[in-house]
Amino acid sequence: MPLHRLTSVTIGVPNVAETAAYYTEFGLTPQQDGWFGSREGGRQLR
Repeated sequence: MPLHRLTSVTIGVPNVAETAAYYTEFGLTPQQDGWFGSREGGRQLR
């Protein structure tokens, strides 16, 4: 259940590969088009 109306976030980073590895280790699942998601919330971070 969301606590706010924010549905996704887009972040610019200097090293995409390292950042993607971090969020994968954190528990988010890589999805199509550079998105990451969770089981509960779907696509959330790009």
